[in-house]
Amino acid sequence: MSIVDQCEREIVRFHKVFADWLRGDIPDTDEAFEAFRGSLSRDFVMVVPQGRLLRYPELIRAVRDVHGQRADTENYRIWIEDVEVQVDHEDAIMATYEEWEVAGSERQGRLSSALLVFDDTMPEGLQWRHLHETWLPQP
Repeated sequence: MSIVDQCEREIVRFHKVFADWLRGDIPDTDEAFEAFRGSLSRDFVMVVPQGRLLRYPELIRAVRDVHGQRADTENYRIWIEDVEVQVDHEDAIMATYEEWEVAGSERQGRLSSALLVFDDTMPEGLQWRHLHETWLPQP
């Protein structure tokens, strides 16, 4: 498998877990939540589209609290487009991609840059270290 394929598989897998959590398609248990939490380095940081920095503990609390929040949202889904590996280093990959979300009749997108470090214990061999999201113009 190419590094681009490996990276894309992890990005898609991670966002599927997040969407399943938001819809309540997976149970609200520590074991189920580990698919999200375990994907992130304990040093993980995220810059959200509003320009705020979230560190690992704050992000984990926030995501844990939104289980099932989209359960009643018509046609809720997240999908990934245009994954590109920008930097392929011996220890890490920096990739960009578009994340699209539909909730009812609303659609919004984010342009994201992610730093993923190689880790053989992770499902796709990559662990999330940094994520920066920026709003895309409405289609």
